[in-house]
Amino acid sequence: MAWARGAASTDLATDPVPLVTRGENWMNHQMGVTALEKAGRKYEVTFIGPSILGLIAAARAGLGVIPAVRRRMVSTDLILCPDELPRIPDAVCSIYISETGDAAMLQDLAEEVVAGIRGPNLPADLAQPPRPLPFRTDVMENRK
Repeated sequence: MAWARGAASTDLATDPVPLVTRGENWMNHQMGVTALEKAGRKYEVTFIGPSILGLIAAARAGLGVIPAVRRRMVSTDLILCPDELPRIPDAVCSIYISETGDAAMLQDLAEEVVAGIRGPNLPADLAQPPRPLPFRTDVMENRK
């Protein structure tokens, strides 16, 4: 997790920190606010938007900072600001695979979910076409 801002962003050394968010139910909002509160920083929600594209546009316009997944921000023109605000802890996601059912198919599904969550590792990966989903002919044949 990281803080991201636009080039036109205001001074983040003073309170309140202007916060661009999808609302208080958004996990990133909760993690960012918790980091600010633990550091004794005050914040003000300056923009609430329904999508990450809206948040990026608001940050670009200088409305505030976004608490975001670092990997999602490296492919944008936003500036990561690791030293200007308190560190946001890393988010962890786990996938549990059922012990019943087609183990190979469930493993394939879990790997695709992980790839979707993880996204591209480097900005250069964005130029690569998406990889096709694995097609398992044996599963389809068993359904006939």
